[in-house]
Amino acid sequence: MSPLLRRAFSFAPLLTICWGCTQLLGIEEASVDPALDAKGNLEGASTNTSSGGSSAAPSTETSGNSSASGAMTSTTGGGSGGSQGEAGAGSEPENSAASASGGTGTANTTTGGPEPSLCEDYCHDIMESCTGSQLQYRDQAQCMKICKMLPEGELGKINENTVACRAKYVGDARYGSGTELDAYCRRAGPGGAGYCGSNCEGYCSLMMHVCTGSDVGVYKFDSSEACVEACEALPSSDEGYAVSNPLIADGNHVECRLFHVTSAAMLDPEEHCEHAMGVTLCEATSSE
Repeated sequence: MSPLLRRAFSFAPLLTICWGCTQLLGIEEASVDPALDAKGNLEGASTNTSSGGSSAAPSTETSGNSSASGAMTSTTGGGSGGSQGEAGAGSEPENSAASASGGTGTANTTTGGPEPSLCEDYCHDIMESCTGSQLQYRDQAQCMKICKMLPEGELGKINENTVACRAKYVGDARYGSGTELDAYCRRAGPGGAGYCGSNCEGYCSLMMHVCTGSDVGVYKFDSSEACVEACEALPSSDEGYAVSNPLIADGNHVECRLFHVTSAAMLDPEEHCEHAMGVTLCEATSSE
């Protein structure tokens, strides 16, 4: 046998084995895709001219990497809206800490401020319950100023010229109505209406605080006893005491003097002390 035939027969078993592997593994013969053009690009697919003709698939992958890189830059750089939002959220605990340290009214509530004084409670309640035709003070400021001129007294004790007694009746006024409410508000008011001292006692307590010194001239009393004596000689008004009632600001009666001394406590003591002493507005008419 010639050398050429012997070589052919020696390769035959190898060819048989390769053919068998191809059939067993499902390997197909390589072929050229007819959709490829001469340059090896798919027909109809977009090419990236800036990157030297890379296919659409690599271009998409590059775009994805770019987005991921941008997201990382946004997170770490702090320049994007998202990172600013996180910075703002991070500042909230600082603001909360500032509030808790007493920077706002809320912080005072959470940390527990001092208990309201008797006058604060009394004035809050009477301004809330005695309104309109039962109004005893023009405003909270007038109530607080008058309250501090009255004896404080002890809670639970009545029939005394004290703030504590007045506070009891203003508590009753919360649940009163009609003429009952009128009576409770007058008892809780600056005069006392005979239930928290007489109107004269209330009036004179204020006169000895407000109408004093050289600025009021002769319109003052030398002593509380002299004030009470002069006041008890006066008639009472037919009108119940209320600062919203214009009829009590004029006339020869205790309520007129009480009205003007409470006004003197807030402004123009020289003028209002004159009226509170019974001159001009609170003086007796010629027919009396």
